[in-house]
Amino acid sequence: MFRNLDLLGLFICAAVWLGPMLANLRRGRLWLMHPSGFFPLMVIYMLLPPLFYRWGEEGSMLQTASMWGHNPWFLAEPMLVLALAGAFYHLGVKLGGTPLTLGPQDSPEAYLPLPSRKGIGKFSFAVVVFAVFALSQLMFYLKPVSDYGKGYYWITLFYKSYIVLPLLAFQQDRSLGLLFLLLSIPGSLFMKSKAIFLYSVIGFFLLYQTKLFRLSKSVAAVLIGLILLTPLAVSLYGTDIYRSKDLREFRNAEELSWGESIQRFGEREYAFETFACIYQKCQEGGEEVQWGRKNYEDFLKIIPTYFWPAKPLEFFDFPAEYLPLDYFAYEMYYAHYFLTAFYQDFRLLGVALAGLILGLIFGFGYWTSLRLSRRRQELWPLMIYLCLVVNSKYFVESTFWNALVECTGSVLAILLVILLSFPLAYLDSRWKECQQPAMQPQRIATANRRRPKR
Repeated sequence: MFRNLDLLGLFICAAVWLGPMLANLRRGRLWLMHPSGFFPLMVIYMLLPPLFYRWGEEGSMLQTASMWGHNPWFLAEPMLVLALAGAFYHLGVKLGGTPLTLGPQDSPEAYLPLPSRKGIGKFSFAVVVFAVFALSQLMFYLKPVSDYGKGYYWITLFYKSYIVLPLLAFQQDRSLGLLFLLLSIPGSLFMKSKAIFLYSVIGFFLLYQTKLFRLSKSVAAVLIGLILLTPLAVSLYGTDIYRSKDLREFRNAEELSWGESIQRFGEREYAFETFACIYQKCQEGGEEVQWGRKNYEDFLKIIPTYFWPAKPLEFFDFPAEYLPLDYFAYEMYYAHYFLTAFYQDFRLLGVALAGLILGLIFGFGYWTSLRLSRRRQELWPLMIYLCLVVNSKYFVESTFWNALVECTGSVLAILLVILLSFPLAYLDSRWKECQQPAMQPQRIATANRRRPKR
């Protein structure tokens, strides 16, 4: 019985979220950069692992969800609520200035000829990108290692510049992009970041799609290699948080094997299941309407503790209160969901508001970046919007404010590259001007020698 209801909820949710993309695909147009592309795909993708574990009769991955395991509407009803958010998301995209129907300008071919930054030489641009590249490594060294539950250490987010720097260099020069892509591999291993491997690949394929194989087979081969290295990164740096409920054993958790690391990809995608738990709790009268308090607390959590050392809120307060059966160790990362705080604050009105706000952000960001790229004949404005799209998974499995913070590192890296390129672009232009007068007399003399006598 519950499987039929789950399939019905999944079908309705997929029809609402993916409807515009499928309609464009039927017309022969597809660009995942569009607001109707990659982000809705991530929304539907995050539904599949909870359904898989529920249908597999292996028990829910989250023990909290086992309290509602007998309820056939446990996942189906929240999926219908998610479909409501999808309708308002597409409305927000249109209000943000972006049509849901793709046009000729919505394709990689329209922007492939544009450089990342015009008016600057290859060597000068490489110097700027490498400087920002090195700065990201420095930020990793300077990151704090204690009291991290108080909120975001903004300095650590700069490491996500790894996601866009190879792409920024590749659009300027193909060989330069390949160089920085190769440099990012040991840097990613050094930073112990699993996300960097896949997110760099996602950025390339979102921007170029199938045209990437035509542009550079070498870069395409390296990206495929990064995909294959991702399970290695998980096996090296991931810990098995479900092996034991004993806090002492958790702190001495063993490293994952290769097979376990591959399995962990599916087991980590449980954010929608946490929302389903909160939804059921609210439906049973376990919590009153919060009227904005949850979103306000989420905003306070992103304030750096450097400015507010005595901040009373911690990142781990939420799982300790709502998911105690699973997050027994308390100080543990957990996956939120983008609808949770809005639903707690305003119920269905909050769900509609969450979809509308995200639609406005993606719609306005896409429309503005395309207009700026066409006007400036440079691609870096579109790459700033790409930072939102690449981090779509964070927008789905995190709070609204946290997701915005996750994008700041990549955006700051792009802006810093453009800012630092101004003086070097000026020096390049002056160098060319100095070379022209020296070449001019030689051209005149050559022309005089070739001039026929009368």
